[in-house]
Amino acid sequence: MSVSSPLIGQLIENRFLIRSHIGAGGMADVYRASHHMVELEVAVKILKTDSNLTDADIERLKREARALN
Repeated sequence: MSVSSPLIGQLIENRFLIRSHIGAGGMADVYRASHHMVELEVAVKILKTDSNLTDADIERLKREARALN
């Protein structure tokens, strides 16, 4: 799946260089990125601005992030 995104090539949080779009879900888009200081490949999930997140959604995202780290 190839998606053109203005984020590709951007440095996010002064750490993550967005390389390509991996996929999308109802609440977020996922990008392949690299940590530009340590050259570590990572996945970055960016929440969609139109997402109406519930407290349960936020907790699920936190659990997912902890499990992946």
